[in-house]
Amino acid sequence: MKRVFAVMLLALLLFCTAACANGAEYAVVYAPNTGELSDLREEPSAGAASLGRYHTGVMAQVLENVDDEWAKVRIGDMTGYMLRRCLEDPLGQTNIPGVNTATVKNRYDAGITALMDSPGGAGHRVVANIADHAPVTVLGYTGVYAHVQYAGITGYVPEDSLLIGVPLTEEENQGAGSTMPVEWPVDAVPVRALLITGDGEYQITDPEKLRALYKLLTSLDHWGESKAGCLFGANLLLESPEDVTVVELATDGCNILRYNGHDFRYAFDLWQQDEGTTSAVLFDLFGVSP
Repeated sequence: MKRVFAVMLLALLLFCTAACANGAEYAVVYAPNTGELSDLREEPSAGAASLGRYHTGVMAQVLENVDDEWAKVRIGDMTGYMLRRCLEDPLGQTNIPGVNTATVKNRYDAGITALMDSPGGAGHRVVANIADHAPVTVLGYTGVYAHVQYAGITGYVPEDSLLIGVPLTEEENQGAGSTMPVEWPVDAVPVRALLITGDGEYQITDPEKLRALYKLLTSLDHWGESKAGCLFGANLLLESPEDVTVVELATDGCNILRYNGHDFRYAFDLWQQDEGTTSAVLFDLFGVSP
């Protein structure tokens, strides 16, 4: 039964996972003044319309450095321009606060709130339905709608449907910005490992390589903090005699993996840089490139 569930989970992950953006760089939104939010604008100008105001700690994919002042970035599914002074190198930051979380409550007592693919307007569609009291990660605000992440999917809900500051139970906190200790889920060397990317499936059954993979994965620091905005472009299945564990991989500059909704923040050992070239150590074990 566990294996059937794992296969179903994998199918869902693959359906919801964005394609890998090779060579992408990430930055952390970091407001110069404590408590401030940083604007994502339609154009690289302080006078341009704001697409949303984002919390410190949210991951932003840097698409282009436009000039010395502005960068073109993507946060979740929203693309715009942000001041470069509001973007910090995630590898050099040690005091970035945890992401902001909230629970959802339908304002009309309907029991569910629609997660939309855009902040209102014509042509938007529902990408998920969020049950009352479910936790979400809050990325930022557009004025009427909040940009949130729910179960790995980013979208928009009305701001007044968020209950911020309501304590979550330990069970509710899973995958919603939790900073609880997270143990590595596999307590023995797997008997098989399967890497699934947009380019195909790659398998390891050689005991020596499986031991090397297990040693690599168990060497990571388990922060247990969900970081919003990273793109997860591959999945890793670790099979034991009794179970199958599914792990999501951010195969670009975000440098993290995620298990059960928790990001193992900045898993440096999976990626090594030498003279500007990134080597995906984990992928090397499978004989492929990310």
